[in-house]
Amino acid sequence: MADGNISEHETAATQQQLDPRLAEADHRVANSLNLAATMLRMQRERTDDCAVRNAILSAETRIVSIAKFHAYLHRREPQGRVALADFLRETLPEVGAALGLHSLLAVNVSVPLNVPERVARQLMIVLNELALNARKHGYGGQEGGCFSVELDADSDGLLKISLRDSGNGLPDGFDPEKADGLGLKIVTALVHELGGSFSCHTDGGAHFTISIPLE
Repeated sequence: MADGNISEHETAATQQQLDPRLAEADHRVANSLNLAATMLRMQRERTDDCAVRNAILSAETRIVSIAKFHAYLHRREPQGRVALADFLRETLPEVGAALGLHSLLAVNVSVPLNVPERVARQLMIVLNELALNARKHGYGGQEGGCFSVELDADSDGLLKISLRDSGNGLPDGFDPEKADGLGLKIVTALVHELGGSFSCHTDGGAHFTISIPLE
């Protein structure tokens, strides 16, 4: 009589059945989100109201960032974890392009930073919001600026991600925890959900730093 436990062989067989379905689901989600982003972009280009254009741009780039995440998963062998440096190398230029900004990435670690898919997805949203913040506030809503992302890890098992721009900088005494904007509220909520911390200061532009535990 079976003891009711699932063997490793059965688990592997189930995973093999699920992986193609998950990949197809990621593909369909990415396509649907890209279509929605395209429609938003068309609407944005048809309005002359700056506030409306900024609101549509915010929605558009948030959708694009999630679409890029699902497209990345579709092209990769499903493993439940994401090589963060490779993920950012592929997706940040596309996020920057959607915002009309150039992106730079510096990776200061020699070991793979493999994180759960949930963590990679949430970090993608965080970085998208900070890049969007750079476009709207650092560069006054204009295209052609630049944001740089630096990826590091310390001996205490903390992942550190910094995002900088060379725009107008932050107001004196600025506290991201008390900011009224939706973008920074999303950032602080997601960073706290990951058990991390979030800080910022002005250093030739806005400089945001996120620290989260790797495990």
